[in-house]
Amino acid sequence: MQAIADRSHSSIGALYNYFPDKQSVAATLLSRYAEELHWRLASLMEHSEKLSTVQFAGLFIDCIIDFAQERPAYLNLHSLPIHFRRDPAARKALRTVIANAFRTKNPSLSAERSFLAANVAVQIVKGMVNLYLESDAKTKPLAVAEFRRVLTFYLEEVLSSR
Repeated sequence: MQAIADRSHSSIGALYNYFPDKQSVAATLLSRYAEELHWRLASLMEHSEKLSTVQFAGLFIDCIIDFAQERPAYLNLHSLPIHFRRDPAARKALRTVIANAFRTKNPSLSAERSFLAANVAVQIVKGMVNLYLESDAKTKPLAVAEFRRVLTFYLEEVLSSR
């Protein structure tokens, strides 16, 4: 806790006033990061109609990787032995934003199918984050490229209007 107080330029007393332990600090950080990432992804989804599937998948992956590089604590929080669950309403809201973008790209998708596709896309990205955490500097770009390919192939199938 002292290291956290030092890095945040706070006194240890002030830190304990808001956070009783490290888990509450981590949970708060993860919640804020999740909210910030949600808005970044929502912004991308607003422009999805103008993008090809390849561009869309690439930007989706890039958004996550860029965020992780800008906020290295985000990845560190995911590698903690303690597992934090996001608020179910927040999780559903993000998936709904993604599902709506999918329906914009392919209006023939039902609400249920687009929501399922959003869940699958999120799980693909989660898999990428897990492998990214395990990879060394040389392997990280290769892992990202593989997941970009996987997401692109999946979205090409889901978002085609045939």
